[in-house]
Amino acid sequence: MELATEEQKPVLFRYIQTQIKGDAQLILMNKEFSGWEDLKSELKAVCQEPHSALQLHRELISIKQGHDETVVSYTQRVQTLHRRILQLRSGRVKKGFQAGEINYLNEETLTVFINGLRQTLPTYVITQRPRTVEEAKSANSENVESNKKNENTSSNFKVNAINKVLEIRKEMINSPYIFIKVNGEYIKALIDIESDVSLILKEKVYEHQVNQCAKIKFNGIGGISENSIGKAEIDCLIGNTQHSIEFHVVERYILQDFDALLGIDFLKRNETSFNFKNNILTCGNEDIKIENDDFLVPSRHEVLRFVRVKGKIGENVLVPETKSDCLIVSNSVGTIDKPNRVPITILNTGASNVVCRVNALQVHRVTEEVIPEKPIDKIVIRDEHMNKKEKASIYEIVEKYKDIFKEVDSKNLTKAAVHSIDTIEGAKQVHVKIYRYPKIHEQEVKEQIEKLLKDGTLVTVV
Repeated sequence: MELATEEQKPVLFRYIQTQIKGDAQLILMNKEFSGWEDLKSELKAVCQEPHSALQLHRELISIKQGHDETVVSYTQRVQTLHRRILQLRSGRVKKGFQAGEINYLNEETLTVFINGLRQTLPTYVITQRPRTVEEAKSANSENVESNKKNENTSSNFKVNAINKVLEIRKEMINSPYIFIKVNGEYIKALIDIESDVSLILKEKVYEHQVNQCAKIKFNGIGGISENSIGKAEIDCLIGNTQHSIEFHVVERYILQDFDALLGIDFLKRNETSFNFKNNILTCGNEDIKIENDDFLVPSRHEVLRFVRVKGKIGENVLVPETKSDCLIVSNSVGTIDKPNRVPITILNTGASNVVCRVNALQVHRVTEEVIPEKPIDKIVIRDEHMNKKEKASIYEIVEKYKDIFKEVDSKNLTKAAVHSIDTIEGAKQVHVKIYRYPKIHEQEVKEQIEKLLKDGTLVTVV
């Protein structure tokens, strides 16, 4: 710029602006500059490298979206800090630990980005399961655009069932829901103060309960127009009170992990109120506990928690051992309670706290079966030739190992006609001289063969 004349400087300055690419282009997109010095100072402020990684990390965890700042600009600020920290740490971390360091910083940056958004993050973004800041930004932008389109669309029915806003906290995603009893089964019902009507899965109602002539259109995920299957008025038990609720019946993908949704129509009619401090939903004169699938497992701690499972109330089930990173769910046997939950024990072996979400844990049924035992007095033992001490010793062994001396089930016997014993390659054959069986044993052998034929253990071959 110093080599250019005064007449050339404005032209050169405009040319420099057209050549700016990448992150710098996005950061400077909506800003105006009086000249080269103004632009240079802005680029230095944005791109200069501080000396301390700790200083950068403190700046990262405290970053927030400005009041008038766009999501694009906010994203670039977060990603710039993330990149600088990685560059400073790359030379100080051992090669074997670099992958873990990068993964940890990526997860932390994504959490910081979500918590720092000026507006709360929509459920649509959560359903997209963003793994990076860029994915979260894209999902958020798509949702903002779809909301703008929805505001310009008039409809007799408007339900923001899934397109609702949830608060993202540092420790958990808080999706308030309660358990209600429908058609004899406890189901998981989301509380949605932004939905005009209530929804329920088609699998949770009987076909004769659905009025298929009363279908509606509503906005689902991302503002996409969805159709209900019909309408059903169902008697539900909430707490200890029976309620008649008008549901619109929908497909599974619309409600994601929930079985039903209680909207404004139900909440207003029953004059409900929320106490999020104590996780209580007051419905009429009754207080109902608000549930949440997320729970914190402290570092190097073992905790007991109740989680939801699939099964019948009162059924005994086995929870198999499950391992995931630093978490271990131990083997346990429990009884399914009314909200379809069982107790499980979770161990966190890691060095940091972990927030868990356990959805519909898979369990195995515990069956009880009576193992038949053959009483000892039915076991025939030839003891005429034994003295008293020998008899006592034999019967003691039979009593101790009575499971060994039970009758053989013919179903478990082999059907093979020829057997062989595999030996080491090159081994010589063993020849044993055949001796005639003593005559004295003839009667005993005959009785045993007859018994084996009668039991089906041996089959006569013609």
